Amino acid sequence: MQYDSSRGITTGNRAVIHQDSAGVPGATEAGDAFGKALASGDLDADGYDDAIVGIPREDIGTAADAGGILVLRGSAQCLDGAASQWLESSAPTAGETFVAGLAAARFTADTPGDLPASAPGENTDDGVVWVFPSGSGGDTAAGSWTYDGGSLGAPVTDALYGAAIDD
Repeated sequence: MQYDSSRGITTGNRAVIHQDSAGVPGATEAGDAFGKALASGDLDADGYDDAIVGIPREDIGTAADAGGILVLRGSAQCLDGAASQWLESSAPTAGETFVAGLAAARFTADTPGDLPASAPGENTDDGVVWVFPSGSGGDTAAGSWTYDGGSLGAPVTDALYGAAIDD
């Protein structure tokens, strides 16, 4: 990551964060696709943007390529793994590719920010988008909801719904 300053972006103020960084859950594995989807936004209403990292091919238990989300909390100092948060689907399945796409958004006035994240491989390539609500403690699976093509009256079978999310 390249940080901004009052003088603009400089080469001296940067950080490299990966799954083997201190405090970051998981471990680097070949093919995880760490960072394939990226977004930023102040999800916990502390005045600092958070970095949201999609890892769509992360193995979860025995579910190969199930995928997950790493949220790196922003602060006055920087982003680091110490205050990171891990999110995954409620029932990780092989090939789900959870978090092929993500964004930071605000769907309701009840939360400082919401996190839509897609799993186009869900239900044998039908696809689904999860929405994680956030609060002062960050995003949470509690209160999360999903929608798919059927929710919008669109075709469902092999639709790969959520293959791309644009904020």
